[in-house]
Amino acid sequence: VDSILAQTMEDFELLLIDDGSKDSSGQICDEYAKKDSRVRVFHKENGGVSSARNFGLDKAQGEWICFVDSDDEIQNLEVLSSSKLDSDIILFSLRMDYKDGRTYCDPLLPLSKALDTKEMYIKAYLHYHVFSSVCAKLIRRSVLKDLRFDTTIKFGEDALYNLKLMNLVNKITICNEIAYVYNRFEDYGVKYQDSIENSIN
Repeated sequence: VDSILAQTMEDFELLLIDDGSKDSSGQICDEYAKKDSRVRVFHKENGGVSSARNFGLDKAQGEWICFVDSDDEIQNLEVLSSSKLDSDIILFSLRMDYKDGRTYCDPLLPLSKALDTKEMYIKAYLHYHVFSSVCAKLIRRSVLKDLRFDTTIKFGEDALYNLKLMNLVNKITICNEIAYVYNRFEDYGVKYQDSIENSIN
């Protein structure tokens, strides 16, 4: 939240979705809303990440949608100019920070000439993290229409959403000047520990 509010580009709304948290997260969100009029807070019963994102999509009023997970950061939004906003999606570079201090950068190679199409995007980046996640990108809200996340699945919901999204967009632009920082501090072996339910999903 602090990284978003620190942007020098100030024309945005920040929606904080409190998805039935049982700690002090909801109160912290309310405190941010009191300090900054751009922050809008919504409290709902716990429904999972897809439910929370769908709720945010229903409440969003801005021209663009940008998903940011609660433990991640976004930097350098101010580099966006009107000349770069004629696309349906703008992709950012991605940096992963690990709890052991390691850092991994996943910059996107510029699409040039006729490669600035969704067909070439899918071929070039199908195996990149940017395709398996809805983060690290701006999506024009008008192209989304009623596209929402599937709340019945727990794994791969981002990739499924992106695949459906590709049917709705025409032009994609890459902007490596914007950085999305993905903080992988959590032990994924614990988060996605093996179980019958997880295996079925």
